[in-house]
Amino acid sequence: MNMLNYLQRENHFKYYFPIFRLYICFHIIKKIILQWESLSIIYSPSSFWVHTPKLFLPLYTLIQNNYLLFIGYMVILLLLYFFGVGRYFVSVVVYISLKATQDFTGALLNGGDNLLIFVVLYMCFADSYQFFAINKSSSKDKFIRIKNVLSNLAAYSIILHLCLVYFVSALHKVHADVWFNGVANYYILHLDRFSSPFNHYFNNNGYIITISTYFTILFEMYFPVLVWFKYWRNYFIGAGILLHLGIYFFMMIYDFEILFMMIYGFFYTNKEWATFFIYLQNKKTTILNFKYSRQT
Repeated sequence: MNMLNYLQRENHFKYYFPIFRLYICFHIIKKIILQWESLSIIYSPSSFWVHTPKLFLPLYTLIQNNYLLFIGYMVILLLLYFFGVGRYFVSVVVYISLKATQDFTGALLNGGDNLLIFVVLYMCFADSYQFFAINKSSSKDKFIRIKNVLSNLAAYSIILHLCLVYFVSALHKVHADVWFNGVANYYILHLDRFSSPFNHYFNNNGYIITISTYFTILFEMYFPVLVWFKYWRNYFIGAGILLHLGIYFFMMIYDFEILFMMIYGFFYTNKEWATFFIYLQNKKTTILNFKYSRQT
């Protein structure tokens, strides 16, 4: 009963949900822009790319024959979601439409896309419209207690799913010889696919290879447990940012690294986010006052 009261009392993520909603829109639109030159290959019925339809076949054919209209519809839909128009209904349609695009782009999907589709599903139940929305949610809504429960459960589902991803990844790593022996990153950094301009500085350094390999395993193994303790939380959030920035720059995997880091925001409370926003506002005021004093 205490847990139910806690979930009903308020939306404990009301400050971060709107930020995360805006990020999802940017994230998906960015993927569309990056695929723009290849749309005919991905969607066109005349493409050499052989698809295995999972969608309702008439819908699949309709999208194939009108893929440019479908992409335009996706962009408009994401803009509506960005501004909070249509709220829960639009969020469900975004999920269905994203699921349809992933059916066409199966060969291009990565672990981040697999997590993204679940995150967008969880967001269908979240009240992310109290801020940064044209049609804002009302705190006097007669269904506010139900919305609070669903929103809180959606947020916990997102972070629990992230923890599950890390833990399962760690279990697979410790059963792989290259990871268990501390040399996995040596082979990864020598692959042409992950050959960034920075790799040659580190890919033959045994200390960096060993430390980074075991750091990845230990982080993924213990993050799902220790991040829930306030004492350890910031350390593991910082370590996660360091890990994903390392993958971003050294392996040139740009999309899902940011998604993982953005999910970290759900580990902070409304009070902590409010304190952070006040800090930013005070910093802005200080900078503006300094500039004004310099000019006068």
